[in-house]
Amino acid sequence: MTSLMRILARGKKGKHGFTLVELMVVIIIVGILAAAAVPIYRGFVKRAYSSEAKATVGAIRTAELVWKAEKAAFLYPGDPAAAEVVDVLKLLGVEIAENRWFNDTALVTFDAATGVVQVLAIADPVAGIGAKIELASGALFYTTDAGVTWIPSG
Repeated sequence: MTSLMRILARGKKGKHGFTLVELMVVIIIVGILAAAAVPIYRGFVKRAYSSEAKATVGAIRTAELVWKAEKAAFLYPGDPAAAEVVDVLKLLGVEIAENRWFNDTALVTFDAATGVVQVLAIADPVAGIGAKIELASGALFYTTDAGVTWIPSG
């Protein structure tokens, strides 16, 4: 038994742990890195959410181009064939109800004067994120701040 105690006592000699100061320095460094990484991560998440909005307006534009090829004009709300946005989407065959973020709660607007279709989320967690597309040129933009800043996509 005494030989076992001597072996255990001998093993502890020369081994030291970290001091409290060293541990605190590491914790502070990790905290600074985390504080810098969170805003960057949120920006990436917002851009990822906007990809669904871009896909939605892209589908609307494709359907509008088909409609124009058949009827010689784009379809807008207020048209005799479609009074509301919901009617336009149904006639175009675009189904947004199954989208995860940009579904029936999203604000879809058509601007006949400029030929722009816009999808903007109004429900959390994606509120303020959206995309717009020019029907004629196909120019695609997205926003992560409720339309204050439109960033060209691509």
